[in-house]
Amino acid sequence: MKRITEFIRIWLPLAIVGITISIGIAALLHIPLIKGVTAGGLTAALILSGFFFRAFGRKDDAESKHGSESKPKW
Repeated sequence: MKRITEFIRIWLPLAIVGITISIGIAALLHIPLIKGVTAGGLTAALILSGFFFRAFGRKDDAESKHGSESKPKW
């Protein structure tokens, strides 16, 4: 549940802002609309991939309290 609220409150607005900026700059530079939309989609994918790496790459709290984060797991 925490991941969903973090996604809705933080990452989704960031992705929307990224899409808006990409399409806005494309419109100002007179780039064709399809290229602007593609750039916006790639920007959103980049931002949302950051969410997935952050959300699913965390260690458990119990595991990190024991100091096991200093030992690499190969």
